Amino acid sequence: MHPALTVETSADDLMIVSDVYDSATRLRSFKLIADAACLAVERPAFSSETI
Repeated sequence: MHPALTVETSADDLMIVSDVYDSATRLRSFKLIADAACLAVERPAFSSETI
């Protein structure tokens, strides 16, 4: 979690909701969230296209 957000809110956890239907847009949303949180993004083991 971003240190400034932790200090400002005293939060231990952060829950993010990204209600996106389109697969490519959803993955881009996850990447943007990870970038904002300074997290590494790994390729998912499967996607909705393979199911």
